[in-house]
Amino acid sequence: MKIRLEEITRANSIEAVKIKAEPPELYQLHYNTHWIGHAYVHDDLKSALIRDGDEAVGFVCFGQS
Repeated sequence: MKIRLEEITRANSIEAVKIKAEPPELYQLHYNTHWIGHAYVHDDLKSALIRDGDEAVGFVCFGQS
């Protein structure tokens, strides 16, 4: 297992948007598009695609905002 964070770009944004929490009825989360948009307009937020090798396995947004 080789986990790495990859900055969200136009090229990988579709992969990030497709990542979903499962099962959805257990979570009250904003969609990834919400966090990608916030990270785009707020300098103190970063969003990233989580990869295991070449496979997209998760999404994270973090920061102070």
